[in-house]
Amino acid sequence: MPSTVPADLPLGNSAAAVSPWTDRVAAAVPAVRPAGAPPQLYDAGVAAAPAAPRLSEAAPPRLASPSDTPESRTLHSLVRTGVRPALASLADTAAVLANRVDDLCRQPSAAGLDQARRDWRAAYTAWRRAEPFLFGPMAELELEKRIGTSPPNRVVLDTASAADDMQDLLRSYDVRGYAALEHLLFKADDLSAVARRCAHLRDIANEIADLTAESRDAWFDDFEQRFLAAGDGDPFLLPGDALSLPFAEALNVTERMLRDRIGHPSGLFDGEVKPDAFEAPISGTSLQGLRATLEGLQSLMVGDGENGVSSLIATRDGVLSTKDPKLAAAVTRRLQKLVDALDADGSGAAETIADSPKQLKRLYHQTERLQEQLIEATLVLELNVL
Repeated sequence: MPSTVPADLPLGNSAAAVSPWTDRVAAAVPAVRPAGAPPQLYDAGVAAAPAAPRLSEAAPPRLASPSDTPESRTLHSLVRTGVRPALASLADTAAVLANRVDDLCRQPSAAGLDQARRDWRAAYTAWRRAEPFLFGPMAELELEKRIGTSPPNRVVLDTASAADDMQDLLRSYDVRGYAALEHLLFKADDLSAVARRCAHLRDIANEIADLTAESRDAWFDDFEQRFLAAGDGDPFLLPGDALSLPFAEALNVTERMLRDRIGHPSGLFDGEVKPDAFEAPISGTSLQGLRATLEGLQSLMVGDGENGVSSLIATRDGVLSTKDPKLAAAVTRRLQKLVDALDADGSGAAETIADSPKQLKRLYHQTERLQEQLIEATLVLELNVL
């Protein structure tokens, strides 16, 4: 895949190594790079390995002005402050990670492995922060299934990724994506273990970079314009039809948090704590991932403050419903409380459940109440989220 990265673009720090998509996401000229090529299984040899995906220099298309309706302003706020930054960060951090994995496999070093691990953490938190916005083309690409499956099948990963005659086993979703990449990068106790698995490391990292870039491009190529024009006809006859998509995704996100990411692994359902079932257990990024998802939900609901979804709940009367400023304020407060409760630099959830089991129980019940409030909000806004 040809490189489009400027020669002087820093790749040493994942937080700083961002493309102009991130820097210019609010004020841009029309241009998008082509979607990435389909992932391939690469030869383990350094010389034969193709270059990893690179960051795009293109800026996103200019955002059209909203029409003079509360619904239109809300959709534009959601796109400007939520979808665009989330997809830009998702694709950028994935590209940085793919570059880093490629560099690590070409020139293995302890410093390179440490940097790849830091870049994985940055990419993973970007993935979790983007969760509420994985609707439309992101849903059609099945990102949650293809790169978000967790936990991975660790037994197959450990054996098949280092065996040339077991490569067919590495096509399953449970040995791909962010969780599988975490396992390979963080469980390795020496560079030789990484080197033996470089073919699969490259394959996973490039697939993540390709799919996240393809999602971003698909959003800008067509879907964003139709989303913002909701009410003008196909495919959204009413603005609420468009707003129903992120709301439905938000409800799915809270359900997965309650069931898969908090309840099941922490033993709230059956009393049995399952440390390996927590997300990102080896890297200790469990709570950071939960916080990132809540920040994404916060971005969805609050937006720019003035024209966010919460503001619409507080000020708009529907055909059968009436505005509910108390509910809007309660949702905003609860999201902030949940975000504040999770220290971005805290330990993993497995350590937390051992040291302070009540913290995750409180988190579960607070998230459950948030989900109930979101359901109430769909009634106020008269959305169809089924």
